[in-house]
Amino acid sequence: MRELYNGSNLPALIAKTPYVLRCDLMSSMFGQHLRNCYIFADTGEPFLRQLTVLLDYSVYFPGNYIVVAGDSEARMHWVASGAVSVVSVQSDLTETTHELLGPGDVFGLLQGLNRGISHCFSYRAETKVGIVTLSLDSWINILPYFPEARRIILQKSEILFTQI
Repeated sequence: MRELYNGSNLPALIAKTPYVLRCDLMSSMFGQHLRNCYIFADTGEPFLRQLTVLLDYSVYFPGNYIVVAGDSEARMHWVASGAVSVVSVQSDLTETTHELLGPGDVFGLLQGLNRGISHCFSYRAETKVGIVTLSLDSWINILPYFPEARRIILQKSEILFTQI
C-alpha cells in the first residue's frame, strides 16, 4: 500500500475509485494519522473513514515552504514522510530552527479547527516530504451526522487549547 501513493497517478486513481473502496484505500494509506491524532483518536472508525476520504496528499522538495508564518488557512497538516523544520525569521532575515518534525507529526491543529488564525511559525521541507492535509471546509459539513464525534472534538479541543 505504501508504494501506491508514491506514484503520480494516485489522484486520478482515487478519483475513479468507487466511494466505499476509496474509503478503504485512503484509510489504509493515511488513516493512522487521524487515529494517532489527539483530537480525532476517540471519534470512532465510521467518522474516521469519512475523514480519510477528505485528506489531500502533497509532495514538497527540500527548501520548499509548506506554510509561511502569517498564513491563515483553515487546514491541519501531518508529515507522512520526510523531515519538516519549524522556523521563524528575524527582522535581519536570519532563520531560527525551533524543531524538526518527522513522520506522524502534526502541525496547524488550531488553524485546522478554526478560521482566521495565523500560523506563528513557518514550516519548511528539509528533505523530500509527503504532507497529508485536512481542510476545515471539507469536513465541517459531516459533523451533524456524527454528533458523538463532534462532542469529542469540541471537548478535546477545549482541553488542548486551554493549555496553549
